[in-house]
Amino acid sequence: MRIIGYGVVGLGEADRYIENTLKEFARLCDDVVLCLNNAGKKEKELIKKYGFRSYEDPREWGKFQPIMKEYLIRKKVAELKPDICLPLDMDEIYDSKLTKAEVSTVLGNNDGGYVFIANLIGDEKHYSPSLSFWDARIWRWDERFLGMDRQPVHCGMIPKLYYFHGVYLPVLLKHYGLMHKEERQRKAERYDVYDPEAQWKGKAYYDALRSDIPIEDFSEDTMREVVKKEVLGYGYQHKKIPMPEEKRFIYVRRKKDGYVFDMGEAEWKTLQEDKNRNNDFEYVSDVKMDVAEDVFVPPPIVDDPLECKTCGFIAKSDFGLTVHQRKHAESSVQTAQISDNTGS
Repeated sequence: MRIIGYGVVGLGEADRYIENTLKEFARLCDDVVLCLNNAGKKEKELIKKYGFRSYEDPREWGKFQPIMKEYLIRKKVAELKPDICLPLDMDEIYDSKLTKAEVSTVLGNNDGGYVFIANLIGDEKHYSPSLSFWDARIWRWDERFLGMDRQPVHCGMIPKLYYFHGVYLPVLLKHYGLMHKEERQRKAERYDVYDPEAQWKGKAYYDALRSDIPIEDFSEDTMREVVKKEVLGYGYQHKKIPMPEEKRFIYVRRKKDGYVFDMGEAEWKTLQEDKNRNNDFEYVSDVKMDVAEDVFVPPPIVDDPLECKTCGFIAKSDFGLTVHQRKHAESSVQTAQISDNTGS
């Protein structure tokens, strides 16, 4: 059972909680791919330290988040041949008692699973019951169901359909990103820009980020048992994403004017049986259903500031790059001297 982790890394994560998240990926996953959204040198060095795959996508997070995440899943996660996917934000870790073997065990034969997210407030010994919630996270790979919710913010971490067909899992996840007041304030200001009318999340949530949040004592051991007990109360759960009736469409070209349009496959077959019209059109391609074309547009190319433009070597620091480039310069001088001596 191959478990693939994925997530998005932004600038400044290295000074917050990312290393704990990277350790979590290493502990629970077989392979990991990370989207670098304007991440800095510190973040890149940490990712290299853990040997995880990464690529850059500099598009504006608050506007293109669902497209970026769907590209990450459809193009990058897909290359790693996952059985189960385990995404994390860079300020999250799972219950320390959760093991890699249990990830697939708790999911069972279900397609998707909700885990309980405890928002830690103030320190690791307190949390906010009002801001903690169940969220769909662990999911079973199926290339037919990879479309993300297209709302620009709060689009979730996993494809949309899994939210409707996920079961509750006895799994605890700890979120550190709202722990300190200044972090909550920055998040609220970010939503002021990208969701000023509170269209994608209730205004009460945004107001809560700015207020003094009521908290209670938090113990991982205690919360683990609370979560398990709550899930047991739901009884047996088994949910699979229902298979839609497959209806295939194709693009065809009208020969007389070159006009291209789509039609159902059944209509196309009927047309081919019509001797008076079957030569008036030609097949162009299948129509990819439920996949927006922008998902397949690769992110803009971003030069790695630590990459040698001569040979492609990627250094670990600015100093390392300078030393490496000096070798190219020395080699060029030696080549020139040999050329001069040969010529004389």
